[in-house]
Amino acid sequence: MIGELDRTKAPEFKVMESVNLLEAESFQLDNGNTVYYINAGAQDVFRIELLFNAGSWYQQKALVAGSASKLLAEGTSNRSAEALASKMDFYGAFLQSKADRDFASVNLYTLNKHLGETLPVLKEILTDAVYPENELKTYISREKQALITNQKKVSYLASSNFVQLLFGEKHPYGRKASVENYNSLRRIDILEFYQKNYQLLDCQIVLSGKIGEKQLQLVNQYFGGEDVERGNTEVQGFESRRTSEREHFISKDDAIQSAIKIGRPIFTKDHEDYHKLSVVNTLLGGYFGSRLMANIREDKGYTYGIGSGLASFLHSGYFVISTEVGAEVCSASLTEIYKELEILQNELVGQEELDIVKNYMIGRFQSNTDGPFAWADAFTAINKHGLDYGYYRDFFKTVKDITPEDIRTMAQKYLRKEDLIELVVGKR
Repeated sequence: MIGELDRTKAPEFKVMESVNLLEAESFQLDNGNTVYYINAGAQDVFRIELLFNAGSWYQQKALVAGSASKLLAEGTSNRSAEALASKMDFYGAFLQSKADRDFASVNLYTLNKHLGETLPVLKEILTDAVYPENELKTYISREKQALITNQKKVSYLASSNFVQLLFGEKHPYGRKASVENYNSLRRIDILEFYQKNYQLLDCQIVLSGKIGEKQLQLVNQYFGGEDVERGNTEVQGFESRRTSEREHFISKDDAIQSAIKIGRPIFTKDHEDYHKLSVVNTLLGGYFGSRLMANIREDKGYTYGIGSGLASFLHSGYFVISTEVGAEVCSASLTEIYKELEILQNELVGQEELDIVKNYMIGRFQSNTDGPFAWADAFTAINKHGLDYGYYRDFFKTVKDITPEDIRTMAQKYLRKEDLIELVVGKR
């Protein structure tokens, strides 16, 4: 007979012992470029991701990198934007492109049976985009209006100005867009950036889905030819110019809420303290049960949401606490935020709370790495930083073994008030 469940006792916490992650295989194209692939999944679908050194780090003029990405499929020498979209729609394929501070990525989702028809279109876009003037004018008009609207929001002003305070207005990680930047955007600048930075032999290629020999041969046929030339991947150096002032305030008299950003520049993903600081961040503000949420939202009722996070770039990164609060409780919210930071630096976290955080982090990792596309994303996330799967093994070991003393040490090392930059936009 099965014993009755004692509902007066909470289940015992037990940190998960392992994580499962399908690792990427590789093969070499005829032109020497290496392609990585995840062969998994029951559905007959295929994704190819091409990652280029074409983020804002490489641009010589503001907005060029982002515009080159967003307008990539707006026309080639032989097809208009409408014709390209119609071709993709006919085969049930989907093209996605985006650029961040370091990289530009292009993703094609398609059925395997249509790969022979959709891969040539993808290659055409990547080698013969023309950036039509009429499409550029429409894009500029639309983006300018969106920027003007965003510049009225305290959240946007806080985000754009905060990174500028961290890195400097001329640093690729700190630049913010202006209407003047859009007014000076020219087709020739975008086209030259595209021709220099969207080079097939210099990109990282990652395949995922149901992949067999036929799919690999087709990728080699269209992206392994000898006709591609090695591009110029010279990496520029930039000096970070962090603000010398700790507290900053941008007044908006009509603001009902005030946006708060508190943080500092930190290191890249290969730093020895990265995983430990990730645990501290999660405990502080990285999930719904975090200390900042418990205090500022649940206890005080100052906000609907508050959180903290680590932003990781190729050459740097930053830690940030973010929230929007009622203007009348802005000062009180700041006091409570710094109070939580001081507690982390002076008191040991209880083992039960730490175990909850550990289980959350490992559980989130598992849920975010389920299926071929997610496994490919996990590979790309480390490969583009020059890391291998040891990064994830180190993550798991750190989360499993970290102690309350480690948490306190990390907080003392990286979260001291005097080292943090504070920005308030609105009223205080």
